[in-house]
Amino acid sequence: MIEDLIKAAESGKAMDQFRLGEALFFGQDTEKDLEKACHYWRLAADQGMVEAQYNLAQAYLDGQGVSPDLKEAFGWFYKAAEGGLPLAQFTVGGAYYSGETFVDRDPAEAVRWWGKAADQGLPSAQFYLGLMFFSGDGIEKDEAKAVALWRKASENGYGLAQANLGSALCTGVGVAEDPVEGVAWWRKAADQGLSMAQFNLGNAYNNGLGLEVDHGQAVHWWRLAAEQDVPEAQYNLGGAYFSGLGVEKDVEKAIEWWRKAAERDYPPALENIRLLEGKPTH
Repeated sequence: MIEDLIKAAESGKAMDQFRLGEALFFGQDTEKDLEKACHYWRLAADQGMVEAQYNLAQAYLDGQGVSPDLKEAFGWFYKAAEGGLPLAQFTVGGAYYSGETFVDRDPAEAVRWWGKAADQGLPSAQFYLGLMFFSGDGIEKDEAKAVALWRKASENGYGLAQANLGSALCTGVGVAEDPVEGVAWWRKAADQGLSMAQFNLGNAYNNGLGLEVDHGQAVHWWRLAAEQDVPEAQYNLGGAYFSGLGVEKDVEKAIEWWRKAAERDYPPALENIRLLEGKPTH
């Protein structure tokens, strides 16, 4: 099988060159050879195959099969982006947004490229384009458009968008306030392990926002966020242990969680530790 693929690739067919590059890169039915993989990807990329251009760009970015070269990587990402590949458009947008490589920061260009990828349904691009509309960075501020983009990304399962959509619905920013739906989106994001969504869901249970008060569930979600080093969740979990609300009272555990939050310079936790240690407060 691999022999047939080699023959087809040598005949100059871009798709077969791309497939052979994949086989060599991942060691599928042949010995792994990153340099040869990049050779065949380049042959396909030179014929305008955007998937090969993207893979070659990634190889230059990571230094796999070729020497790392950010300029070369960006050049191939740009070609693939111009060819309409959403992942490449997203990457080019990210480069212009950060300005951390050899391109100057240009939020408007980031918006342009993320917009192209978002129009093709890429959830990550929809999310980040939403952030730009929300902040007014590189484009006129429009909270409603931001929320609409987050909804599209959320419906495609993108956790960060689900968390932001939940917050927008719970506060009525850019959309009609609807805590019940907002909390439902927080739960979807929390189930994916997003720490701030877990923290927000814990707060919702604690305060009865969009659902029935359940201090035990509040503790459950705060704990998950606290274990991911969210200081606000560590502080709240400490408070639960200190008061015995939703969990068995345990002052030692309360102090342990407050110390963790204090180590991350969370002011309320620092204040509690100072009070417990009898130090002057500020």
